[in-house]
Amino acid sequence: GGAESIKKAIQAKSLCTAKYDSGLQISGNFNQVLCDAVGNAIYLRTEGATQIAYQDTELSGHGVETHITGFGSPVGRLKGLNKCLSRYSVDELKTLGIRVGSNVTLEYLSGITVNGVLRDIVRCDQRNLLLSFEGCSVNDLSGTVLFSPEWGIYDLAVGSTITSVYGGVADREKLQLFEPVTRSQTIKAIQDECLMNAYGVVDQLRSSRKKIDAGELPDVVEKALRNHADEWLIRTELLDVVNSELHSAFEMQLHDIADRRPEAATGINMALKAASH
Repeated sequence: GGAESIKKAIQAKSLCTAKYDSGLQISGNFNQVLCDAVGNAIYLRTEGATQIAYQDTELSGHGVETHITGFGSPVGRLKGLNKCLSRYSVDELKTLGIRVGSNVTLEYLSGITVNGVLRDIVRCDQRNLLLSFEGCSVNDLSGTVLFSPEWGIYDLAVGSTITSVYGGVADREKLQLFEPVTRSQTIKAIQDECLMNAYGVVDQLRSSRKKIDAGELPDVVEKALRNHADEWLIRTELLDVVNSELHSAFEMQLHDIADRRPEAATGINMALKAASH
């Protein structure tokens, strides 16, 4: 979670999901995260088609058809409130001056200010998840415009922190990563025979529980490594069967691959962490 995870999602340049502590999920291509002086995320933004969901189910009226050009919203607590805005009842919101049909101003601890006419509150499981405004202005502490009234309806995600960020989308039924293949289409599996054989050999080595020294790697594995410089999965599997010297060499290769291929960095880091235990 947090700003660092959103930054990784930005680097991935692929569909990812950020989950607020309220349970609200934002799925899209993240392209910006604003942070406060100590590095906490205070505003996130996506570009292009974006889905808003709760518990992996798209919220009605908040699919990619509505958020076709992107989505942006603050992250954090409001001034004067002792808990996340999501935790207040409708009656409590009214006592705070937050009621549908009224002009509402929300001031975040980060300095971001939201001002507009509240037209709707989306609630699930007694939580406020989304506040929709019309005639809305959003500005940061320096006065930079984050949203302008002429841009249309402003949907504000409710949540004080980003608890997790992961690849893919929240509601896969409503927002599919890939178009389904029709029956009239034929899928041709293109596999490298040498690489497939190498995976089989590595599996056999793992079963033997013998640690391989430098110079003992089977030829088919050596050839697969030479021909597939970015094939990270076989290198993570080799971490289990090689001695400390080769282990260090493969770790360096994996770090290099993660730098070249940000979309694979999460899987590589997880594998390296598992191998270190």
